[in-house]
Amino acid sequence: MTSIRVTTILLLVLNLNNAISVPRHRISGYSHTRNLKTIKLEDVIPNKFPQYGFNGTWMSKNEFYFYDIERNLNKFNVESKIKTELLGKDVLKQWNATSTKMNKPGTRLLLRYGDRQVFRHSILAKYVVYDLVDKKAINVAKEQELWECIWSPRGDAIAYVKQDNNVYVYNIVTENEQQVTFDGKVEDNSGIIYNGISDWVYEEEVFGSKNGMWFSPDGKYLALVHLDDTFVENFTYPIYGQPGNVDNQYPTGVTLRYPKAGTTNPTVELRVVDTDLFTAMKVYKAPNDISEPILGSVSWINQNTVTPMWLNRRQNEAVYMTCNVQNTGTFCLTLHEKQEKNGWVDAVSLECSKIGNEDFCFYKENIDGWRRLAELNVVSKDVFAKSPVDATVISFKGYDPAKNNLYFISTGINIDQITNPAIRHLYVLNRESNQLKCVSCEITSPENDKCTFVTAVSFSTDFSYFAITCGGPGPSYTKLMKNGDVLSIVDLWEGNFYTRDLLSEYMHTRFMYLRVPVGPNKEYSAMVKLHLPACFDENSSRKYPMLVQVYGGPDSVRVSDSFGMGFPDYMAQSKNVIYCQIDGRGSGNKGTDMLFTVNNKLGTAEIEDQIEVVKYLVNDLGFVDRDRIGIWGWSYGGYATGMVLTHDKDKVFKGGVSVAPVSSWIYYDTIYTERYMGTPKENPEGYEKSDLTKYAKNLAGHEYLLIHGNADDNVHYQQAMAWARELELNDILFEQQSYPDEAHGLTGVQKHLYHTMDEFWVKTLKLTEADEKCQQARSYWNWFK
Repeated sequence: MTSIRVTTILLLVLNLNNAISVPRHRISGYSHTRNLKTIKLEDVIPNKFPQYGFNGTWMSKNEFYFYDIERNLNKFNVESKIKTELLGKDVLKQWNATSTKMNKPGTRLLLRYGDRQVFRHSILAKYVVYDLVDKKAINVAKEQELWECIWSPRGDAIAYVKQDNNVYVYNIVTENEQQVTFDGKVEDNSGIIYNGISDWVYEEEVFGSKNGMWFSPDGKYLALVHLDDTFVENFTYPIYGQPGNVDNQYPTGVTLRYPKAGTTNPTVELRVVDTDLFTAMKVYKAPNDISEPILGSVSWINQNTVTPMWLNRRQNEAVYMTCNVQNTGTFCLTLHEKQEKNGWVDAVSLECSKIGNEDFCFYKENIDGWRRLAELNVVSKDVFAKSPVDATVISFKGYDPAKNNLYFISTGINIDQITNPAIRHLYVLNRESNQLKCVSCEITSPENDKCTFVTAVSFSTDFSYFAITCGGPGPSYTKLMKNGDVLSIVDLWEGNFYTRDLLSEYMHTRFMYLRVPVGPNKEYSAMVKLHLPACFDENSSRKYPMLVQVYGGPDSVRVSDSFGMGFPDYMAQSKNVIYCQIDGRGSGNKGTDMLFTVNNKLGTAEIEDQIEVVKYLVNDLGFVDRDRIGIWGWSYGGYATGMVLTHDKDKVFKGGVSVAPVSSWIYYDTIYTERYMGTPKENPEGYEKSDLTKYAKNLAGHEYLLIHGNADDNVHYQQAMAWARELELNDILFEQQSYPDEAHGLTGVQKHLYHTMDEFWVKTLKLTEADEKCQQARSYWNWFK
């Protein structure tokens, strides 16, 4: 196997004949004779090692606002380092706001409070506008619960969606509420229509948000999504209610419009209204050659030009249209078209700026086999790749017109000529010279370790300052930086020293990172991360049980240098388990050739790689107990677990746990499933081969635990029941745990969930607790500077 050399000392140099490991992170100042504790399950469920990032929002070139620990709202000047109170906790406590948004002039606050969670991203809540100058509060919509509420860039108006699914604009100065749409419908026999907000499938799979409203840069126009779910099929799941309560003698049901693979999608339009005149609304539809369109994103190129991105139903064709909202008609021009014959097109919004006399847009696009930062000239329609090949752009962070610089976060670029998808850095590229520089590579932690995993970056309004949060290799920290040719530190804003001090009392999990060849001709490399046991000794002949945690979904990433303390550390430290994560074919950040290997055939390559990589580790590492290997996963990972066990002809795995799994893709939603598989009618063979329920007989000989919540609006409980039914009809014995009234995240039963899995693995893999002698010996290992 090819060895890996990485710039950080916390990654591993590895070859097949001499596997070695290094500490996860180093903490300075500890005695070599200190007796360290192992992580227990109660330490991580719930997690007692919090990590906080940047809690500020920039409001100018040198100031941002934030809440302090006492919940006072302040602003901080990064030049003078002076903190000024904007609003005291005594005023704020009457609302107990969960979200605070300041208008662009910095004179008013939009406070959200009284949240009621509905689905993953949707919240019903009340809002209040607080005037920082007049010290007065205005209750929005007479304290009605709203779906969404956003500021106009002008700062004197807000737009919101009431529970009638209609959009309203409220002018704070004139105190006038203007209804914008009138055809919104709540669920009834005549259907359901959404304006300005997502339905279930757009919230979950397209926008990643309930919001579907976008103001033009000057605030004059408001674009909004219009979704008609009238012909989308209903799905209902029961709610059993509080035990022993007479009001819950009969279960109630929750019904939502949920399009399953091959069924009718919502119809969609983009609408635009002039918020000055409130004249007739403009309606923009997808081009006629886009079949059963999906509205992938909405962007404003300039004050008058809105750009919808339309995808076909299969999501392998897309077009960006430019629509001048000042024109009398609704004719739009084609700006840019994309196709992926052997894969799919991601729904990506544009970030646009005027450079000289021309408009340019920046976005992520697959070019030459990699997701790169692209520049689109709106006039010429030319597209240029700006970031290098062999690296994946994670996010675009902005364009600095003063210096003509582009900022973006990417996986490791040109590290010893080897792409490293496990690390993430902030890069800056000058558009004129094309000079590329890593901004974050020299940023260091409180322990003086170099950053290897940037999780967030936030620039001031003129890019002269920025806040950067590094989440690896050690615990997270946030620094305020002054931008320039030479970076300078303004302040260590968040050091997470409580967590760092707490971690000093515990053993620190060590890791191995490996690349393992996969594919028919071993043409790809799977990334592997091993969390090593507390008593691990590479020089002994001891064999260790191994637990594989799988996700495996398209474009997913589980192997990274991001720090976390959780269930993997508990299993490694307290149970002496090698905890393994594998990113094989179909995973993200390794180029589209590897990504698109699962196109039209979920449940194939990504499943094969989990099995083959584990075989590889058993045969080549020499310290894995081949008789004690398990696998578990959640959601797609639950599906992958079932598929691995039912395709495990050589009985590599002793058993597995599936949490909230898909069992057949015919039961999952259209937009996710058809992106990768097409419809069941178009791809019957792909759906047949990917159907877990077809392989029930093959589970024989494996221990198996199936877990699901019955109130799962995402991966329906029906999936578990269909799978369980097939196992029962084939006389396959298995264990099952159902959670009443719990959704996909099982947030209300975390302790019970992990105790259940822990007990299963102790029994199935014959696990034992780490002994005290091992713990004491472990504390002498050289983790220190």
